[in-house]
Amino acid sequence: MKGKIYGGDEGARTPDLGIANAALSQLSYIPTEEEFYMIMQSYLSSLM
Repeated sequence: MKGKIYGGDEGARTPDLGIANAALSQLSYIPTEEEFYMIMQSYLSSLM
């Protein structure tokens, strides 16, 4: 019995360019300084 082959042209690519661009946009997101401090404050509070 042969194993399943992953990849290729079926289901391995995003069919909608808009979805792909949105995903890439999320990967390159950098929070503002204010957002960074809010995130850090929330994180540090969760440790207590």
